[in-house]
Amino acid sequence: MAANCDIPPQKAFLFIPQKLIINQDVCRRDPVCGPIYNAHSDIFAEHFDHEYLLMIVFVMHHMLIGEKSFWYPFWKIVNMSDMPMRWTEEEIEEL
Repeated sequence: MAANCDIPPQKAFLFIPQKLIINQDVCRRDPVCGPIYNAHSDIFAEHFDHEYLLMIVFVMHHMLIGEKSFWYPFWKIVNMSDMPMRWTEEEIEEL
């Protein structure tokens, strides 16, 4: 990506619609994954990695259903190593 002008520090220049962001709320509202989370709240609320577990189950489910998933076009092009859950603390800080 290249800019055609200087971008000042802390200036937002890329905006992503909320409906395109996978977060805990989206995962919990999913019609298939939501009931799984509710039925196993001891794991999905108390496990030391509970935030990632929510998203891992969501991603696995949506990858498995393939073209039926709203997220299918994203799964086709994403490099899994680029997923934020795999970023180091240093990479997150740099962003």
